[in-house]
Amino acid sequence: METAFVLISCEVGTTDKVIKKLQMINEINEATPVWGTYDIVIKITASTKEELRDAIRKKIRTTDNIRTTMSLMVTESKT
Repeated sequence: METAFVLISCEVGTTDKVIKKLQMINEINEATPVWGTYDIVIKITASTKEELRDAIRKKIRTTDNIRTTMSLMVTESKT
């Protein structure tokens, strides 16, 4: 299972609306509003890296009222 966290910046006043839309995407496990440079942090999982990238590109980044995203792909710890 592949996992990523995505930091999302929204249009002003649309955070709740965006979270509701994101919660309808099957790959998204969590969508949490935050304060700071970004407005939402999501946790997303998929079977493969390709499926994860497709979900981020085709489902998340195309959601209305999202201005910018930053994706953080989780790696395996070797400690």
